[in-house]
Amino acid sequence: MDAVLHDSPDYVARARALGPALAEAADEIELGRELPASIVSALIDNGLFRLLQPRSLGGAELDPMTYIRVVEEIASHDASTGWCVEQANGCSMVAAFLDPEVAQEIFGPSDGIVAWGPVGPAEVHTVPGGFRLTGAWNFASGSHHASWLGAHVVTQRPDGAALCRGMAAKFCAPCCFRRAGRR
Repeated sequence: MDAVLHDSPDYVARARALGPALAEAADEIELGRELPASIVSALIDNGLFRLLQPRSLGGAELDPMTYIRVVEEIASHDASTGWCVEQANGCSMVAAFLDPEVAQEIFGPSDGIVAWGPVGPAEVHTVPGGFRLTGAWNFASGSHHASWLGAHVVTQRPDGAALCRGMAAKFCAPCCFRRAGRR
């Protein structure tokens, strides 16, 4: 076990090394209300959106205390970046509960970032191969740099049966993902 810990990347040091770039971009982040592409790329390159993902998907699978120290370090340089990193990593924890093929499709690519937000009224329709969910999302933190959008919704299929699967069955709220359109 110790060998694994010693061979692991030091994510706190990686976050600290990005500090000057984050501080320099803080005004641009505030004015643009999104992370600049250069910051998103640096976060991706350093694995900082994959801190809580399973190792089987290339994630760090960090313990909670180390994870919090990484986010704290990022947020000490720019709170908005810390928020986006926190939100994306929180969303990535669902990867452990998805079918492996689905998890790989969503979280496998280096830019496999999910943004999550509450959904308003929603409808679900049966379509070939599954279901189509439509609704109105009010926001999703980090959606400008996400490659997928997700939401927990409580809804029913047209036949009246609850649409609850996998991890979501515990909450009766399906995990609904859609590939995000990039600007």
